[in-house]
Amino acid sequence: MGVAVLSLIFLFALTTGSVAFASTITGAVAVSSLLTATSEFSGIAFTIIPAPKLFVVKTEAEIDVMTHDELKTYRLAEIDFQIEKYTAKLQPELDAINEKISEGKNVTELKAEIEAIETKLNKAIAELNHFGLKMKSQSEGVITPKGGQSIEAILKSKESEIKKMLNKELKSFEFEIPIMKATQVATDINTGTDFAQMLPGVGKIPHRRNYLKDRIRVIGTNTEYIKYLDQKTVVRDAKNVAACGDTTHLTKLTWETFTMQQQKIRDFVDICIDMLEDYAFVEAEIRDLITSSVALKVDNQLLIGTGTAPQLNSIDSIASTFDAGLVGADYTASISVPTIIDLVVVAGAQIEFLGSNNFWKANTAYLNPRDLTLIKLYKDNERNYIKSDTIMRVINNVNGNLEIDGIELIANPGVDANEMYVFDSTRARIYQRRNAVIEMSYENNDNFENETVTVKAYERLNMLIRSVDANAFMHITDIDAAIADLTIVT
Repeated sequence: MGVAVLSLIFLFALTTGSVAFASTITGAVAVSSLLTATSEFSGIAFTIIPAPKLFVVKTEAEIDVMTHDELKTYRLAEIDFQIEKYTAKLQPELDAINEKISEGKNVTELKAEIEAIETKLNKAIAELNHFGLKMKSQSEGVITPKGGQSIEAILKSKESEIKKMLNKELKSFEFEIPIMKATQVATDINTGTDFAQMLPGVGKIPHRRNYLKDRIRVIGTNTEYIKYLDQKTVVRDAKNVAACGDTTHLTKLTWETFTMQQQKIRDFVDICIDMLEDYAFVEAEIRDLITSSVALKVDNQLLIGTGTAPQLNSIDSIASTFDAGLVGADYTASISVPTIIDLVVVAGAQIEFLGSNNFWKANTAYLNPRDLTLIKLYKDNERNYIKSDTIMRVINNVNGNLEIDGIELIANPGVDANEMYVFDSTRARIYQRRNAVIEMSYENNDNFENETVTVKAYERLNMLIRSVDANAFMHITDIDAAIADLTIVT
């Protein structure tokens, strides 16, 4: 490669005679082995052959515009320059040893000084090897850090941030690794597919969207518990009074305190550290996977959780069960040829009745996508699609959803077929202590041994439906049976 090498020329004579030889050392210097093999030296000379080439350091801007061949030539010259630098640095010490030898000192007496030179030479060779690898990487078009700055050095500069992260004072930090531009050469082209256009992003496998947080107000909180006071019993016993006559009144209120605790939903996954290092998109993909997993579980729990810790309070756990014969709002066998449209209207009317006809107004119905599709396909006996009814106001609202008498029908795959939830969404609140949190750990279980990183995501939240508003939520457990109950018997 035209690169000068470090050379040691040893000239010595044994006491039994004189022998001259030259040894070129291009690997680790083995002076100590020579000392072990030879007990006495009458003379020894150490010389480093210099690399007398001139080298002009280029700026990064100049390096960036170099061609592949120019960059390769520059790196070769840079290595020669480094060799010359180490030569100039070590030669005075070698001259000092040579002078002592010329004064008659034995090599054994100079053992410590020679071993010190050996250590420095080994270090110099190691550094030259580093430059040699750097040159080789440039000649092969490999991407390497600019200026020889290692990843270790970059991380060392971020030591304070890493310590804060370990002490949980800092959630994350960013650092940038500048890279040297690589050059594409003809031999890199194997097939025509190298010229194919790479589309941005990664194709996603479909998953359902979240529904409950779109309809119910989310409120942030910093406490583990939510307490609230509701009226438990109310007696209103106002009476008519004749003139100033005496009356007895039983009007009275009692209250009850309720407590709701936040619950946690969590998921985690282990990733091989090589995946994070070798594929830039993997971390983003894993973050997306785990956050969507937690979000979908939250949405499912807000709909059908049992309400018993650690599960969340849900619409299902609070809602009353639809009964066509509800006392005071009985619609049993009262509708001619009813459909699911009629059922939605009746459920909404019963919710209004339970709210004294002015406290609650049903505005949402969740049902399985199949059942919503069937509504759109209803036909009369003449096979004509059923038109919007001016009384029930069957319309398509501004959200693009079907709306029946002010109740927006939303297809939710989390609802089982032939079931439906009808409710007043303004009567619920989601209290969320923490937004979705992502944590990454290299110290979980056997992570270090297996070189894996554990990625964890969690949310802390719960839904509050006050006890006095429970009847603003209704669950129709069997749509077909409910429609049958509404049908006039002929």
